[in-house]
Formats: sequence, structure tokens, C-alpha cells
Amino acid sequence: MLIRPGLHVRVFPLHDATQRTQNRVRERGRSGFIVREQRASVVALGNIPGILLMSVSDSEQGRDPWLGWLPMCDIDVQLWED
Repeated sequence: MLIRPGLHVRVFPLHDATQRTQNRVRERGRSGFIVREQRASVVALGNIPGILLMSVSDSEQGRDPWLGWLPMCDIDVQLWED
């Protein structure tokens, strides 16, 4: 799948994902995420490929959405299907 900004995606942590990634997906990913950006090297992640995501569920609940980077090596990204 070609990941591009604006896509509504479902994110699954891989079996060996960091605890941070697992927590973010569990806590913020109930309604999926909107892709904001993808980079081949993200300084905040130790210069590895990452994806900047914005939570949909927070927005639905009237809260400011979570916005953060997740390492691409920790996740499987799929297009959201209703």
C-alpha cells in the first residue's frame, strides 16, 4: 500500500514492537489514524523510518487529537475500511 498524507489507516503493532508503540495503538487507535507524514529518517526515533499519525478517536470525543511518530519497523499499516 502506498502511504500518503491524508489517508485514514488502521495500525497494528508487530509482535516485537516496542511497548510505546503497542500502548499508542491500543490507547489512541480505536478509530484509526490519519497519516500526516512519512519520513525515511526521524530524529526523534533515532534516525529510523517513521510515520507521523494523528488519532481519529480523540477528535471524535472532542479532545485534541494525539499526534506522534511511530517507527515503521514496529507496525503494519492498512487502509481503514468501514
